[in-house]
Amino acid sequence: MLKKSVAASALFLSLAAPFAGAYSLVDSEVVKGTIETVDASTNTLVLEKANGRETRVGLSEKANFYINGNAININDLKAGHEVRINRKTFTKVEDKLVGEIVAVNRKAKTAKLRLSNKETVNVQFGDQVAVSGVKSVSSFNQLRPGHQVVISYAK
Repeated sequence: MLKKSVAASALFLSLAAPFAGAYSLVDSEVVKGTIETVDASTNTLVLEKANGRETRVGLSEKANFYINGNAININDLKAGHEVRINRKTFTKVEDKLVGEIVAVNRKAKTAKLRLSNKETVNVQFGDQVAVSGVKSVSSFNQLRPGHQVVISYAK
């Protein structure tokens, strides 16, 4: 049986929606496996991973699917398809983050922040964000790489 390779992008929410609070940390990972079952009504897949373990993957309603570069929908996915899912998990953050802006993605409203311990985190901004530490910045659109910032929830 010829196995079709399917690529999907998925959005996962952890604790809260990304715009429910001021900002959230974004974690990205790639999940690979062979589809065992598809439930289009709940946007979930059950995959068998390479290590033989089964995993359930919930997909966003906005997930995109492709077979050989052609867009498809979830109803086109079948048992036996090999999949590669680019998954993002958003984790709501309540504490302050202090660091240097490394990169800004205005379209996605995200910024990569280098913390004092040299770790970098991706931050998804919502509507109520307070950025301090840079006198000339009063909005997300004014953030630039190199800015030293304190990011907190604006109450």
